[in-house]
Amino acid sequence: MANIGHFVDRNADVRAAGLASFRAPEHIEDCFVFRHPEEQAEALIRAECQRLLVKPSGPRTPSIPSTSVGDLLSTELQKSRFMAFKEKFSEDMYFKKAKLGKIAPAHSKPDTVTNESRSFGRPSSKPEPLYEIVMPAKPAEQVNREFGEFHEQHIISHNHYWPSEKINRKYEKPFDPQHTFGQRTTFDGIGFMVQRCLKQNQGDDHHVVIVRKPQMDFIDRTYGPLGLKYKKYPYDVPDMMHGLRRQTPKCDVKMLLENTTPHTSNDKLVNAFSHLNILRQALQRRPNFHMFDLLSLLEKKDKERTGYLPLEQIIDIMHKLHIRVDSQQLRVALGHLQLLRDEGCATERISYEEFCRLISIQVPLPATGNVSALPENSYNQETTYRLLCADLKKTPNTDRVARKHNLTPEQQDAVNTRVQELIYPDFSMKSGLGPSDFKRLRSKEQLETIFKDIVSKEEFGRIWAQLLVDYAEQQQMFSVVQFNTRIVIDEESED
Repeated sequence: MANIGHFVDRNADVRAAGLASFRAPEHIEDCFVFRHPEEQAEALIRAECQRLLVKPSGPRTPSIPSTSVGDLLSTELQKSRFMAFKEKFSEDMYFKKAKLGKIAPAHSKPDTVTNESRSFGRPSSKPEPLYEIVMPAKPAEQVNREFGEFHEQHIISHNHYWPSEKINRKYEKPFDPQHTFGQRTTFDGIGFMVQRCLKQNQGDDHHVVIVRKPQMDFIDRTYGPLGLKYKKYPYDVPDMMHGLRRQTPKCDVKMLLENTTPHTSNDKLVNAFSHLNILRQALQRRPNFHMFDLLSLLEKKDKERTGYLPLEQIIDIMHKLHIRVDSQQLRVALGHLQLLRDEGCATERISYEEFCRLISIQVPLPATGNVSALPENSYNQETTYRLLCADLKKTPNTDRVARKHNLTPEQQDAVNTRVQELIYPDFSMKSGLGPSDFKRLRSKEQLETIFKDIVSKEEFGRIWAQLLVDYAEQQQMFSVVQFNTRIVIDEESED
């Protein structure tokens, strides 16, 4: 109603699309159905034909296919005879294969013998459980030994240890935490390409480390203050070895017979002077090192102006200058040159001016002499041999009683056994008897048992009485050899 008068209907005579609404439709969807007369006629004809179609009565006849699934999937049947012959001819020509043989019946087994009618083998006399046959029982010692061998191989293959097992790293020597690992490089870590952040000053410390306040605040918050260790003994204890080394024999009989000598050579002094020469050359190659700098630092360290400092302090100053020095080898070289005063004592010191001249390549090294130690036992073998020859001329001690080993009868039989007896053993040896068994003294009951099938009781009594007269000191104990000898004597006397 609000649009009345605002628009003008220019096509008032044109009819709107859709069905006429002059009559009320039965359903609302009839207003939206648009049908073509041809389509409606086709639908009516199809419905009539479906109604007039004759429906089958009774069971339906099955439709049997003329081809099988194998024929549909196989491509060989689709080939012609010529194509199949051509492929077979090509295979025989280029892909030759040996023809398979055929089994020829041997007729070696009757037809009645089968796996069901006959069984092979012999049944066991007693039933045995399968578990004992497959897994026989083992003693505890064998189980532990096999487990140890398995565990060692398991560690190698899997690199796995038990949670409470101690790892065996198989070190050849006892572990020393003071030793360093790896090979020492010859690089001189002086930081030549790095700008120095430390500066020298006139105080006791020749370096000044600049630390910012935020860093110090962080250290104070995160790290607790550590106390200084109370040093009970204020003096430095020198590194000394206590006790005496066991003297190695210069030459004994074993060395004389095997022509061997104990290892007495020592390269300790040679290595010390080699290290000293390497240090002199390294200081010469350093572009930013001057001997005057080291000498001035040593003079500042010497408060009393004595000209001497402990060797440990000199080495510490050299380490601060990034000069790598082996203190042990340097001490050996200085000790050989006799530059250490009070060596081995708590007041050990050295003149730092002489030390600077020693490590300077511009000053030649002092005369060292022969640095290799001469062997002490050069002629000990000849002396030992001469003493052994002199012992042959000595007369043995007549008062000395020779000790003889008391062997058991079985040991004596083993000593007296010859090769002929082993190659051609007699009946007694084959039976396990030795010569001592025939010489052992036996009682009357044992002899009666041995000779019961050889002599009669009357003859045994007569021989026994004769043995009592001949061997009265044996206390009625006689051997088989004595009894047999008496039998032979009686037989010869009767003849």
